[in-house]
Amino acid sequence: YSSAALYGGLDYEMASTKVRNIVSTDHNSGKFRNGQNGYHELPYTLNEVNNVNSLLKEKKIKTNLFVGENGTEKQFRALDGKAVSLIHIATHGDYKELKQREADDAMKHCFLIMSGANATEENNDGLLRADEISTLNLRGCRMVVLSACNTGQGTLGADGLFGLQRGFKNAGVQTILMTLSAVDDQASMLLMTKFYENIISGLSERQALIKAQQYLRENGYADSKYWAPFILLDAGKSPIPHPSKS
Repeated sequence: YSSAALYGGLDYEMASTKVRNIVSTDHNSGKFRNGQNGYHELPYTLNEVNNVNSLLKEKKIKTNLFVGENGTEKQFRALDGKAVSLIHIATHGDYKELKQREADDAMKHCFLIMSGANATEENNDGLLRADEISTLNLRGCRMVVLSACNTGQGTLGADGLFGLQRGFKNAGVQTILMTLSAVDDQASMLLMTKFYENIISGLSERQALIKAQQYLRENGYADSKYWAPFILLDAGKSPIPHPSKS
């Protein structure tokens, strides 16, 4: 990895009215990274990206850290065409499963919640949807880590699964670390920290995840709900080359 964009500790209170209405009106605090209990603060996501940032910097990897009000959908769109080899997003994630005949619209119903500061533009409402991601050029990105609930879910259609994973693959990303269910905020922070420790020690993405999951099982998080949701898609393959500038 040569460069990374890291998102976490995002300010959901700045989210637009549209985000509030779509996700939830329930602001009860909770531990899971989805919208079922509202888009409440996720304190451990800030710890997570700070830990990842420190680990990557130790390896002289250039990092850009987006926290608080700075992790907006508009800012993420600015990665379009940029040679970023690693993207890490720790936030709320959710999806709405549709019937097969509605699969064409499924990409609009899988999303990540970003900072909503100054979200006055129709296309920058604080919801980063799969269909929007699919229009970006993220070729050359070796791995995207989606540290949020249900990021590997979607609607099954005639051409496969339609969700965030398809959005990022269409954008040109090689490997995706995603989740198949709700994930715990604190446990996810611990798993991700260990995952990157393993990565910078020289392990492959797949081995790094296996070791991180084992670490959680042996350190107070034996229940599979804490570690089993995390899976890798297309790990160990070469990224699509980023087009050189003429």
